[in-house]
Amino acid sequence: MSLYEAHEKATRIEKRLREQFGEHTHIALHLEPLKVNGCYVSPKEMNQHSRTSTQS
Repeated sequence: MSLYEAHEKATRIEKRLREQFGEHTHIALHLEPLKVNGCYVSPKEMNQHSRTSTQS
């Protein structure tokens, strides 16, 4: 999922929460990147990992 798609999804979630709990509800969503073996992995690193593992 791209950052743009994640942002769109988070915005929809915030809207639904405000509809349920009121317009003045404080909402803090934090998106976490992918973790592999306990370490954050960028999409670029994940793509490199995928290419090297399929070439074996």
